[in-house]
Amino acid sequence: MNEGKERVINEVTFAETMMRKGFDNLTEEGTVVSPMQGLAAARQYHSFMKDVGESERAEKLLQQLDRIIKTVREVVSPEQMELIVSRLDGSDEEDEQEVLDVDVDEDEEDVFTPEFEKDERDTLEVE
Repeated sequence: MNEGKERVINEVTFAETMMRKGFDNLTEEGTVVSPMQGLAAARQYHSFMKDVGESERAEKLLQQLDRIIKTVREVVSPEQMELIVSRLDGSDEEDEQEVLDVDVDEDEEDVFTPEFEKDERDTLEVE
């Protein structure tokens, strides 16, 4: 390399330079863009816009989550906050599901069986 012309070039710098040169060439009088080049540019533009939209959506979701967290901290008591944190950490697994201890009577005579009266407005058939 010539003295004074040594530069550190990375992928981003190279792409930026190519983009500038391409734009300069594109804006010159008499430049012709083929249909295939136009289609490729449209696809690339669509891809960029889709990425921007997804990024903005993620940012909005994070902002909403931040508001929810702040509101919960303001509203719940310290005891409730401890319970919430323990559930999120998974350290409260034994209380995760309340188990009811009930006796089940297997006698069929005590089983509730509802009876229905026929309603003329009802279009469904009941057996």
